[in-house]
Amino acid sequence: MGKQGKDIETEKAIQYYYENRDEILRRKRERDQRNRDKTREYAREYYHRPEIKARREANREERLKHQQEYHQRPEIKARRREYEKNNSDKIKRQRKKYQKKYYQTPRGREVRRNSQMKHKSLKRNTQGHHTAKEEEFLKKMSGGFCSGFNRLPHYVGIENLTIDHIIPLIKSGSDNVSNLQVLCRSCNASKREKII
Repeated sequence: MGKQGKDIETEKAIQYYYENRDEILRRKRERDQRNRDKTREYAREYYHRPEIKARREANREERLKHQQEYHQRPEIKARRREYEKNNSDKIKRQRKKYQKKYYQTPRGREVRRNSQMKHKSLKRNTQGHHTAKEEEFLKKMSGGFCSGFNRLPHYVGIENLTIDHIIPLIKSGSDNVSNLQVLCRSCNASKREKII
């Protein structure tokens, strides 16, 4: 078959597709539904192949650039806005479901804790900011020892330590790591807003 014959066949296939598009898409959806697990398993195996990983990594920058350009196109932005407007309840439910799942992971808990701490310090108009990782570092560095408030330093274990502001936030103390210390729960409770 020559080149002209192939062109005619391609034209016929395109014409057939457009004439029967709805039926073709319906059959494809049914097939995808029947073979969903198989398809997912194949995709998982496919994307974990070393050569595919290498190719995806090599084209990463190009793919990201293409995605950014695609999402900046006016017709795509308009379509997304329209979809968000018509499906706001569905989007909220999905987002809530995702966030609930995400905040149960270690990374999610850390992100949430950092966000809460940052929000607190902004609300109180304090200077500086520290992260949950910095808090954990301070606890590990203490070796499980409480610095002690009106008593000598004593061992309580890392899990029983809390973070305390040396100069309390309520008395214009900073939220930087330099203004933090580790105390046990009872020492922290008895210190309250006092300055050491």
